[in-house]
Amino acid sequence: MTGPVATGDVPASMVAEPSLESLDASASVERALDDLRQSRLWPVARRVEGIALSSGFLPGVPTRVYRSDVELDVRPERLVRLLADDSFEELARWSAEFMHGEWLETLLAEPNEAAWVVRASYRTPVLLSHREYVYRFARCRVDGDRTLILYRSIALDLPVQSGFVRAVLYPTAHLVQALPGGRSRLEHVLATDLRGWFPAWLQKGPLEGAMLDAHARDTLAQRRVWSGPRPA
Repeated sequence: MTGPVATGDVPASMVAEPSLESLDASASVERALDDLRQSRLWPVARRVEGIALSSGFLPGVPTRVYRSDVELDVRPERLVRLLADDSFEELARWSAEFMHGEWLETLLAEPNEAAWVVRASYRTPVLLSHREYVYRFARCRVDGDRTLILYRSIALDLPVQSGFVRAVLYPTAHLVQALPGGRSRLEHVLATDLRGWFPAWLQKGPLEGAMLDAHARDTLAQRRVWSGPRPA
């Protein structure tokens, strides 16, 4: 894979919303692992209560990409379930912006791998349209210690909800890694185009601080909710 694209140029193969049929599951896993490797080289922009936050550019993604890295007192198998199979129930517990989610289709359901088509809706500040995402959502056991959770917007013949804009998730991922003592390391790379009136150039620079703040806020909320004595 080529090095990071800092100009925001988008190759023909990296369209905003590819068809579901055009997505290759194995290639998506390799892409996510490569993106995570590259993002580890970015300088840390700030640290917030043990969360390392950074941002940079990845090949074929026209917006700035955001990264967080944190260790959590949550067993890895539970963390995977909270982020994937139970994601919408959990989003309602920790995300102030989340409105509702829909499981549109189950593509695969196995212990080590699953995939769905989903729609998730989020509120935004006053005067801005709310955002909805329609995407392929998947989890995949990479090896004995690591599980990927993948997000990728797709083109779907589904009307946009009134009062919303259809935002885009370029290749986005969580990587859950088992640590000693039943703890987990959670890495997250978020590649999104908020759409609406937010132009791509604004998302590459001036919004960086706000997006890092939001990344930290979400991770802190997850830790607060998930690190309690809730059974696995």
